Amino acid sequence: MIDSTISSPASEPLDALSRELLTVRAADTPLDLEPHVDGLSRLAALGMVRARVRGGTTLGLAEAMMSVVREAAAGRLNPQRPEHVLAQLLFRVHPSTAGLDPVAARKRTREARRLTPRHFRAREEPRLCRLVAQAVLELAAEFDEAASGE
Repeated sequence: MIDSTISSPASEPLDALSRELLTVRAADTPLDLEPHVDGLSRLAALGMVRARVRGGTTLGLAEAMMSVVREAAAGRLNPQRPEHVLAQLLFRVHPSTAGLDPVAARKRTREARRLTPRHFRAREEPRLCRLVAQAVLELAAEFDEAASGE
């Protein structure tokens, strides 16, 4: 697992994907994400996302993006690690935030950390997105490896 405090040229794809996940996290449904898919080039370029697109539409792309991100957040993060639980809360894959809208999930995650809204948005939310971005990249790498082995 990559340390989220290290910044290097090798971490640039991770940083770029982390920024894109802020947009994905804020979308309640694929319809909410659809107008933003043109700005999510890193996520759209993942083979795992491309393989899940149905119909070749921007809505299909948005649905595939949300599916991959949710799968990574739910299945790749360790629920025994507090920071991973916070990321799951934020991305609404944790049972206590699964039925909430993105704003309510952000609020619940912020309250769990007992942070001010300003501090949460400036520091904690990007850090949690980075954890999910790492999980997405690991999942995508496994997908690509399996696809190339066939």
